[in-house]
Amino acid sequence: MIQAPGPATSDGSVSGTAARSDAGLEASGESFGASASAGADLAALDAEALRQLDAALERLLELDAAARADALAAQPAALQPALRQLLAAAEHLQPERTAAPLQLLQALAQAPEAPDLQTQATADTAVQQVGEWRLLAELGRGGMGSVHLGERRSHGFVQQAAVKRLHAGIDSREFLRRFERERRILAELSHPGIARLIDGGEDADGRPYLVMERVEGEPIDRYCDSARLDIGARVALCLQVLDALAHAHRSGVLHRDIKPSNLLVDASGRPHLLDFGIAKPLQGAADEQATATALRLLTPQYASPEQLLGQPMGVAADLYQMGLLLYLLLSGCQAQQPTDPSPAALQRAVCEQLPLPPSQHFAEGDDLQRRAEARSASPKALRRRLRGDLDRIVLMCLRKESPARYADADSLAEDLRRWQRGLPVRARSPSLAYRLRRLLARHPLESAVLGLLAAVLLLFALQQREQALALAAERDHAAAQALRAERVKAMLLQLLAQADPERSGVADLSVREVLARGLEPLEAELAADPPLGFDLRLTVADAQLSLGLPDEAWAEIERAGAVLAEGARSLEQRQLWWLLAGRARYELGDYAQARTLLEQAVAGSEAHDSDASRTLQWEARKALGWVELADGRIERADALFSALLAEIEAQTVPTSRPQPGLPPATPSSSQPDSELALAGILNSLGSARRAAGQLDSATGLLQRSNALYARLLPAGHPERIHVINNLAVLYRSRGDEAAAEALYRQVLDDSRETRGTLHPGTATIMNNLARLLKSQGRLEEALALLHEALKIRSERLGERHPLVAMTHSDIGWVQHDRSELAAAEQHYRLALDLYPAGHAWRAATVFNLGRVFEARGQLEHAEQHYREALQDQQRQYGAEHERVGIDHLHLGIVLRKQGRLQDAALELDHAARVFAAALPATHDRFAQLWIAQADLAESAGRSAEARALLERALAHRQHRLGPDDGRTQAVRARLRP
Repeated sequence: MIQAPGPATSDGSVSGTAARSDAGLEASGESFGASASAGADLAALDAEALRQLDAALERLLELDAAARADALAAQPAALQPALRQLLAAAEHLQPERTAAPLQLLQALAQAPEAPDLQTQATADTAVQQVGEWRLLAELGRGGMGSVHLGERRSHGFVQQAAVKRLHAGIDSREFLRRFERERRILAELSHPGIARLIDGGEDADGRPYLVMERVEGEPIDRYCDSARLDIGARVALCLQVLDALAHAHRSGVLHRDIKPSNLLVDASGRPHLLDFGIAKPLQGAADEQATATALRLLTPQYASPEQLLGQPMGVAADLYQMGLLLYLLLSGCQAQQPTDPSPAALQRAVCEQLPLPPSQHFAEGDDLQRRAEARSASPKALRRRLRGDLDRIVLMCLRKESPARYADADSLAEDLRRWQRGLPVRARSPSLAYRLRRLLARHPLESAVLGLLAAVLLLFALQQREQALALAAERDHAAAQALRAERVKAMLLQLLAQADPERSGVADLSVREVLARGLEPLEAELAADPPLGFDLRLTVADAQLSLGLPDEAWAEIERAGAVLAEGARSLEQRQLWWLLAGRARYELGDYAQARTLLEQAVAGSEAHDSDASRTLQWEARKALGWVELADGRIERADALFSALLAEIEAQTVPTSRPQPGLPPATPSSSQPDSELALAGILNSLGSARRAAGQLDSATGLLQRSNALYARLLPAGHPERIHVINNLAVLYRSRGDEAAAEALYRQVLDDSRETRGTLHPGTATIMNNLARLLKSQGRLEEALALLHEALKIRSERLGERHPLVAMTHSDIGWVQHDRSELAAAEQHYRLALDLYPAGHAWRAATVFNLGRVFEARGQLEHAEQHYREALQDQQRQYGAEHERVGIDHLHLGIVLRKQGRLQDAALELDHAARVFAAALPATHDRFAQLWIAQADLAESAGRSAEARALLERALAHRQHRLGPDDGRTQAVRARLRP
């Protein structure tokens, strides 16, 4: 529907109109249309006045006729004459004469007289009937046409619509041709998301007109903000826009003017794509040049590079504008922001400068808070929501070269749908080569200087190499070692200090990409100097492990291993290789090989008892403890960590470092007897105690570790992230879900900021938080996090990693609670296929598969799976572990369902004894047990006992979870008469 013009929207346009008088008509002009005196008026202005003029003109061009007149009157008197002439020029600009924004003022000086807008208004308002349509009110007016509210009465029906007409006196073939083309395009489009053509023809004076559907709504950006739509709802709205745009493209139509004021959202929440006034057929569109109008050139927020450069345009131009729209709706900021109002600055902003990711385009202060609140989020949560896939999707739309964007609207829509479902998106961050091309294009002079500097540095490095070789020949082996270490540092350590969050506390993805290929230019030199190559490769591998790149690290370690095999290396160097190789195999989930390698590193110091060797042995023992813990050998892990803690407390750990140039395996290894080392071992031992179900001991150890790290390290440091995650796991084990969730969310934000969204450690926190949310019945939130974790783990660790199997199992767990049993079983079986034989985590998945059989009523199969899980977990954890109690609990439930009440009672009694020994009295496991015992009592005909048990469970949950928790309400519902 057409509404009276409303206030200006965020892009400066008038809200509430489905077909504005200045929309779709301004693209056709026979002449430029300004008076010949305009050039003289402009010449009288100084540089500052010209900047003011440019900014004022941009604002005025987006206003309707009435608002424009008021705004013009408010401008400085010295600017008003030039502004009037520029407005007329812009409205009558012929696009084919405007190849670039810098030509606008030049063309203005030679322009003929402009039409008299007042005369046009008088002529138009005199006409009250156009075809069958009676004109009720003028809704908007521009230099070339007007839009009226029209009404048609026929056969007792009354219909209102928007009537769009050319001004009287405009008889240029170009105007008429474009107007006819708009009518033809609209006639061919039939989609609920596109304002449709109702009628058209010529009036009594021979002037063409269009009658369009009346759309009642407001521009999409204002609608989203006023409704406080969150990011998910905004993406869903854009998917509807893309559906309409894809229809236009399939119909052979390129829109070329996608912006908020051309997208009205009605009361039902459906967006309508309007204004095909400058649309063109796709066929032949790639052969046309310079089709943007002066108005388009002066509204930079929605210009594409093709439009400004006068290049051929295709579907990619519309997708670029969709990227600009997405950027605005998601972040509340404009992607393209020239540094000043000059045409040259505009062209740089649109054609050269890469926009910030939407998640990073946030200024501090009230505006940030306002934009976050409009998206129903906090500033931190909004950044987190946008970071990652949405950043990549939007930036792919905004690539400067059109072939680098999405192929079509459907491809963009599919990526947004994949984001909705938590699946991997196809958009990827710009490659290093792409960013370098853009850098060279933006800074040709600086790039030449950098190239010269690189050549000088290379020459210097070669000279240093020759000097080092000469010195090495004159000195002993130890001096040569030290020199080689200095060369390693000079070549790479500064780079690694930026890339390695373990050293800097900051994740830099661009440096990660450099690391992945950083040794390629040095291969010839490394081949000529194998000892240098050995040190350098292990340095790079150590950083790659910290960055969550175990595959890349293992490749460098293998290359270093070839050097190790070819020539004699010191014992410390061999120990270092075993240590890093063991860490890499651990990260890749190969616990057996990791154990073998680390045991070799531990044994090394027995043959050569130096301080450096014993320091490496200490690190290897700690790493071996984590391997044992991950492989379910909790007692062995506890023994290793306990021995290390005793050594630290007795101060028997050597204080010397490995040989110069050999990097430490972890931050704490540089001072293994320091408080950092103590904090690390407290964290390790606390994690082992928690896994063993010794929750009180684990609490003391982890809290001590966290307090030490908080004093020694900055917030967001990877070691602090590690211990806080472990504390959250502990609090959940103790039943303190509120404290656990708060810590998970804190540490997830920190991990994303410091290590990056795609770090495997970030995925671990997501997985842990999802488990907590699942237990609270927040299934959609849990599933979204699990899919994101699965994507990260699969990409970074490989499809067959045990952590990938774990996430598949957890996805099945959530789907089971959603009653999607077939999907749950599929994920469980996939997890069982991925786990290595005998893996410690298989038993939990076997148990979960038993729950599927129980839900289907296949009770014998369920019992079989529960007994298998019970046997494996008793062997792994001992008889009094919480997991063993859970196995007894569910085995008792399924036995009751089979009518074997006595056997069921025995299993529930076992569960009660385990929970009493392993868990605090406030844990929700006791409520689960009492509910199962109530069901057993009810089956045995003991109704009073059953009710008493349910009342006990209700009181427990009301106290611990609150009356509104879904689990509390479920028990209350059972007690109702």
